Amino acid sequence: MTGKVVLVTGANSGLGLESTRLLAERGAAVVMACRDMKKAEEALQKIRRHTQNGQLIPMELDLADFDSIKSFARHFKEQFSRLDVLMNNAGVVYPVEAHKRTAQNYEIHFGVNHLGHFMLTGLLLDRLQTGTSSRIVIVASGLYKNGRFDLAHIANGDNLKQEGYLNPAYANSKLCNVLFGRRLARLLEGSGVHVYSCCPGWVYTGLSRHSRLSWLKMIPALPIMFLFMRTVGQGVQTQLNCAISEDLEKESGHMYVDCKRAQYAPVAQDERAMDSLWDLSAQLTGVRFHTTELERAQSED
Repeated sequence: MTGKVVLVTGANSGLGLESTRLLAERGAAVVMACRDMKKAEEALQKIRRHTQNGQLIPMELDLADFDSIKSFARHFKEQFSRLDVLMNNAGVVYPVEAHKRTAQNYEIHFGVNHLGHFMLTGLLLDRLQTGTSSRIVIVASGLYKNGRFDLAHIANGDNLKQEGYLNPAYANSKLCNVLFGRRLARLLEGSGVHVYSCCPGWVYTGLSRHSRLSWLKMIPALPIMFLFMRTVGQGVQTQLNCAISEDLEKESGHMYVDCKRAQYAPVAQDERAMDSLWDLSAQLTGVRFHTTELERAQSED
């Protein structure tokens, strides 16, 4: 990865931090896109205790605010003429009952996990297309299979009710990730930009730190967690494989689990949902994916 420019969202913790470390070890220049710059600097120092390879460039990005995403994209383009790998890794989980919203008043899971990355990807597409080959890695989750695409409510989350361990808003946002990846790969076919969606498995990270589940509810799940929960080092392997493996050089638009291609669940093969989500996302963010220089020039005019 020496000489490659990589952008990792949510690079200060969990899977993002480990991805950043492993990519830097391989010589990449890694832009650490983080909401909290103090935590980003702490993460940088932690990585530097393990390796002096590569470059680490912290940059402020709040995926819950369109203005922050636009500002980030502008500053990124001022510093970098190309982008070799965009790893859409960051994600949030909040109890549905908390009614968390983004700065533009969208349901927090839909707004951050999907819309924020949709907007970021669209704004940086020209940098991804600069080289002959680049990659977009979308970190989804196997919980996308439990998602339900409801166009009338998905942005507002007003028909959601959390029951048991499963957060329906999070599952819906992960379904959006997968539908976005499939539609994006189709759009970019033949462009040299390859798209990979992946599931890291059940990983012990800080993603569920805002969960309000009581210990009484958690105790029955502990044996299952002990048997099946992965370390961050184990969980990160699939997204790292999607970012660097030469074996995947010619592939695009697929889902990967345990570093192997996996079949999409039926819910992710809904063509109407895929197109409807794309149109809604473009409408809400105001971002159009211009795949040619002519399209970009026309949009600027």
